[in-house]
Amino acid sequence: MLGEKLQSCDAARLLREAGDPVCDETGCIRELRRRLTDREDFPREIVLFLRCSPEDMQGFTEHRDCGCKCVGCRKAYGDEQAARKKFEQYRQCTSCYLRRNAQGCLLERLSAKTA
Repeated sequence: MLGEKLQSCDAARLLREAGDPVCDETGCIRELRRRLTDREDFPREIVLFLRCSPEDMQGFTEHRDCGCKCVGCRKAYGDEQAARKKFEQYRQCTSCYLRRNAQGCLLERLSAKTA
């Protein structure tokens, strides 16, 4: 999924503007890891790795605290309806993980991908 996101023209343009070499997902992850350890500020381009829209990344870059359409676990600047749906999915997932963790389920089991 990350590879597909990085192939998006908007995502590639935003990554280039942020100084990231647009390459394969492994190279981009390596560059993000370097930025997270070498910089004091949080790399804005991480939103692309978190499956946020290029519009949200650009909106945050251009407006910071002003002009967002809605706020959930992050600020959304693009499609408000899609963002609200995603925020609800995050809320449900978080609730499920917290409940299962409180029941004694180990973190390794919670994070394991199931078929």
